Amino acid sequence: MPDSPSPVRPLDPTGGPTERPAAGGAATAGVMVLLTPVHGFGLVLALLSAGSSDASGQGGPFRACTADSVSCTGPNVPLIVAVALAMLACLGIAVRAGMRTGRLPPRWRHRGMLSCAGVAAAVVVDTVAVLVR
Repeated sequence: MPDSPSPVRPLDPTGGPTERPAAGGAATAGVMVLLTPVHGFGLVLALLSAGSSDASGQGGPFRACTADSVSCTGPNVPLIVAVALAMLACLGIAVRAGMRTGRLPPRWRHRGMLSCAGVAAAVVVDTVAVLVR
């Protein structure tokens, strides 16, 4: 059977494998850990701006609306959208770094795998940051 497909990945001219998905996943997770201040702050800001607050200026900027509140504001949707876009930008940067480090071809399955790794790393790091404080 000389024409049977080989289970070994093809080698590039330098002798190493052309794809390194484990290195790509590790790079994606590492970049997401480095971007923790950005997406962690964004998560807190989105949660705070999602609720309704007292706009009278008494009791602080995030005072909850009560029965004696003079004016209340609802969720700040433009801020939530801006924060979501910033978090997606963080994920895009991390996935791009993983694609380059892992020498992965531009396929949706690779981007999906690295996106899952990046989101999982962000969830773990943000949870640890909240629990440690």
